[in-house]
Amino acid sequence: MPSYDRTLEEIKSRVDIVDLISGYVSLKKSGQNWKGLCPFHSEKTPSFIVSPSKQIYHCFGCGIGGDVFSFIVQQENTSFNEAVSLLAKKAGVTLPKFQDNAINNKQREMLLSLYRDSMMFYRDALKGNPEAEDYLKSRGIDNFSKDSFSPGYAPREWDRLLTHLRKKGYPVEAIKKAGLIIQGPKGYYDTFRGRIIFPIFDLQGEVTAFGGRVLDNSEPKYLNSPETPIFNKSRTLYGLNLTRDSIKKMDSVIFVEGYLDVISCHRFGFTNVVAPLGTALTEGHAKLMKRFTDNAT
Repeated sequence: MPSYDRTLEEIKSRVDIVDLISGYVSLKKSGQNWKGLCPFHSEKTPSFIVSPSKQIYHCFGCGIGGDVFSFIVQQENTSFNEAVSLLAKKAGVTLPKFQDNAINNKQREMLLSLYRDSMMFYRDALKGNPEAEDYLKSRGIDNFSKDSFSPGYAPREWDRLLTHLRKKGYPVEAIKKAGLIIQGPKGYYDTFRGRIIFPIFDLQGEVTAFGGRVLDNSEPKYLNSPETPIFNKSRTLYGLNLTRDSIKKMDSVIFVEGYLDVISCHRFGFTNVVAPLGTALTEGHAKLMKRFTDNAT
């Protein structure tokens, strides 16, 4: 098994630092290097240099610098391990199992794939259901909100999603562990039947869970996915994948109660709004938000 240090070097060798940073900063060739405006402080004259030969960057204005890992940590306000995971995926490198807080890669990919396919199923089901469409319209959910937040609908039938996922080759046990079905006395049935579905995304934009809301006043009004190796609701904030840039730019965040509150605020231009997932505000939420701002309402 390769050492962790060798794995980091392999990732660095496969990730072109100019290509990576160009996704965040407009760079222009300057001799052997590339130059642009620093993303970490305000400046009018470019002093941010990227060296493809050394695979490093440095700003002569504010003094900040580093490699591909530190750039992602600083730009995305993420932990080092999360930066390694993100870049490993980009580079097609499998992380060694002894990485801190590592998740079994096969299990993680199975869960992510299940949630992606389930989200598409729910979105398609919404298009064919006037009741669900009318409900979203009554709550002010327009096409822009649909494109941004990807709401869907879970049909009322007992096992429509289960049947769909089994046809795609997923084993029943994996679907159950993902919290998408429940085992009852007469067999398995879909967890979120007859509900509007709100996909819950991580900071990399991957679907890691779902929230479901009934269309009437029946209880429970909201239902969330269970916690899994890739989802912890005490450390997850709804909408943060879309709002983190606004939060950083405005240096403030507004906490609201639920999914529809977040979406409604976005419709009216409040783009620094997030919500916990049916929990009180936790220490995990506070630590997560502190990456982006110290100012909360």
